[in-house]
Amino acid sequence: MTAAQGVPTTAPHLFPLVPSWNLALNSPLTSPPAMAGTSGYFPIPDRLVAYDLEHGTLLWLVPARPVSQPAVGDGL
Repeated sequence: MTAAQGVPTTAPHLFPLVPSWNLALNSPLTSPPAMAGTSGYFPIPDRLVAYDLEHGTLLWLVPARPVSQPAVGDGL
């Protein structure tokens, strides 16, 4: 398709990215984090932590010894 048909001929600008927030976990990740919707799940030594990715707020923290990437989806 061409611009004459109403379709732009250039790609949208995705960069530069600007972080909305940042957070020091103060512990190394024990495995890769998992993301689902607007939530991020971070396995760190002795606990699993969930954060709201839009605002950077803590959702919950539970004692655990995660050894693999958290499983997420379907409301988990």
